[in-house]
Amino acid sequence: MRNLIRIFDNENGSVLAAFILILSLLVMIGFASVDLSNTEVTTSGNEVAYKQNVFNAEAAVVENAHRLSQTTPEEIMDTTSYQWLNEPTDLPQPDDIVNPENWTDAFSQVAVTPDSRFITCSEGIAPGTSLDMSHSQVRSFSIYGQCRRESGLSTVRIGVLRAF
Repeated sequence: MRNLIRIFDNENGSVLAAFILILSLLVMIGFASVDLSNTEVTTSGNEVAYKQNVFNAEAAVVENAHRLSQTTPEEIMDTTSYQWLNEPTDLPQPDDIVNPENWTDAFSQVAVTPDSRFITCSEGIAPGTSLDMSHSQVRSFSIYGQCRRESGLSTVRIGVLRAF
C-alpha cells in the first residue's frame, strides 16, 4: 500500500506529461485551422466563379436588349426573322427556362461574352397599356441570359418594354 502511495506522490515526469498534453492540444488547433482555411479558400473560389457567371449572363442580357432596341418593329412582329426572338410557347420547355433543351442553337444565340447565350421571348402587348390602334403599342419582352461553365450555371432575366 505504501508503494502505491509513493508512486502517486512521485512528480518526476509531470512536466513531460503536461508538455505532451499542451502539444497535442496545439496540434489539434493547427489541424482545425488548416481545415478552416481550406474551406475558406474553396468558398471564395466558388464566389468568384458565381460572380463571373452572373456577370457574363447579365452581359448577354444587355447585349440582347441592345439588339432588340436596334431591331425595327416590322422585324419584331415577324418572329421568324430572328432566331433569338421567340414566342414563349415555341420553347421546348416553356415552364422551365433553365432546362438545357431551351438553350440549343434552335432557340437561343451565342453571346459575345464567353460561355453565354441569350433568348428573347415576346410577351405580347404590355399589361396596362392602351389597346387603342391610333396610339403606339407597348410590347413586353422577357430577355434571358445564361452562362454555363464547369463551375456552375447562372441565368438572368430582365423585362423590356418597347413602344412602336
